[in-house]
Amino acid sequence: MRMEITRKQYLTELMREHLNDVSDPNCQIDLLDTDTFDEFEIQICQVLKQFALCKRHNALVRDISNSVNKGMGFDEVLHNIYESFKEVIHYERMSCLLINEKRELEIAWFRTEYTDNVQLNRGFSLKLEDTSIEEMFSNSEPRIINDLRAYYAKNPDSISTRLAIKEGIASNFSWPLVAGDNPVGFLIFSSRKVNQFSRENMHIFRDLASHVAYVVEKSRLYNQIERLNTELTAALTSVKEQACIDSLTQIYHRGTILEFLEHAIAQSHRTFKPFCIIMLDIDYFKVVNDTYGHLVGDDVLLTVAKTIKKGLRKYDSVGRYGGEEFLIVLNETDYVAAFVIAERIRRSIMRLEFSANDQVFNVTVSLGIATSESCIDVRCDQDKLLLKADNALYRAKNQGRNRVIVDQPTSFLKPN
Repeated sequence: MRMEITRKQYLTELMREHLNDVSDPNCQIDLLDTDTFDEFEIQICQVLKQFALCKRHNALVRDISNSVNKGMGFDEVLHNIYESFKEVIHYERMSCLLINEKRELEIAWFRTEYTDNVQLNRGFSLKLEDTSIEEMFSNSEPRIINDLRAYYAKNPDSISTRLAIKEGIASNFSWPLVAGDNPVGFLIFSSRKVNQFSRENMHIFRDLASHVAYVVEKSRLYNQIERLNTELTAALTSVKEQACIDSLTQIYHRGTILEFLEHAIAQSHRTFKPFCIIMLDIDYFKVVNDTYGHLVGDDVLLTVAKTIKKGLRKYDSVGRYGGEEFLIVLNETDYVAAFVIAERIRRSIMRLEFSANDQVFNVTVSLGIATSESCIDVRCDQDKLLLKADNALYRAKNQGRNRVIVDQPTSFLKPN
């Protein structure tokens, strides 16, 4: 008997020393005095079971925290919770309801083991004050309803309960998420069987609540930051684009279209493929301004710019070069193809009709084309090409306007 007591005492102290060396207060072990070694053995088994549960409890929290620290998003974190908690309690559905800006509880995420007759879908919301679970935020206590039909009989105005029953749900385990003093929302585990949740479950999840609420809130904030970064990037891109755009014609301004020309020159030097530029000028535009006013003149500029852009390919560029002059850059294009494009634009603009002071009028344009093919013997540069295009435009104006001229000595082309 003395030897048995000695062994029991030794094992008791050993268990206390090792099992109490954990951070979770729920894993602190109390060993009661027992009269026989058999009773002590039973107690040891119970303690080991409790300790294993505590270890798994900590591992679950650690795994979820790690998933957030790795940068996983809101959906991925909840998926991890959905999969990992199955070994702790039995459920066929898990929902995450978050408090939105309207002070409503909204289903932000859910997953089910079934696909039939789902009633409570993502986006479903209820005013928080219209629910019976708001009071759970004050004490951060989970709530178990093991018979939803019985609960609904006492609370017939509960829309969410009615829909849950229609979906086939028989019992619920609602878990409030509170980060610090701030309510975040709820995790709700649901089963299609009655009496699936117990106080033991509540004890486990009460200990986890503060950790997971922080994880969910952090993940939610991560998504918000990610969304804001996307919006900021889009806004900066828009601002950058607007900085490159002429405010009147909504096409590139002079500086930007000249950058596109430099890029075309560099690309042509690398690929040995030709490109062309077109200098376009609205004929007698000063007469339009003097006759109909500058507002009408602005409308003409905008409409002509839109028509030019519509007549180009997606990889071509157009910008306002100055006043009523436009510069077009045609990548990987020889002068024959450039003439076809220029002539198409000229005809489209000629067919435009404008009205002012009860009068209808038309405008025409003159176009001069320069090609990198004319730079065979010398390195093509921006100034040379612009001068060639300007000379071609000058010749078009001198020959009667409303025509396209190519700066190619053997290709003096006239409109039909």
